[in-house]
Amino acid sequence: MTTAQQTERLTLSVPEAADLLGLGRNSVYEAIHQGKIPSIRVGTRILVPRAALLKFAGESRELPSPQLSIDLRTIAEELGALATDFRALSERLALAAKRIQPSR
Repeated sequence: MTTAQQTERLTLSVPEAADLLGLGRNSVYEAIHQGKIPSIRVGTRILVPRAALLKFAGESRELPSPQLSIDLRTIAEELGALATDFRALSERLALAAKRIQPSR
């Protein structure tokens, strides 16, 4: 199918939608499963309405997912805790190394 024919159609197959979004096919299937991209099931085929795809693409560019923000905040907190633990461990190792060094 040519690009001109794709622009005229109201629905796209999942692989076509993935191509237009620049995503992998599995990512689009997952977004459909999560309800982020509305779809139409016709028999065994899954079709994505062009309008829904454009809306999804616009929303994806505007705001990061709230879950992503929470995940990044949690990761930052955990990294801070790890850095504190690492500093404490480094100090303990330095003390232990001083204890086992032979006296001159």
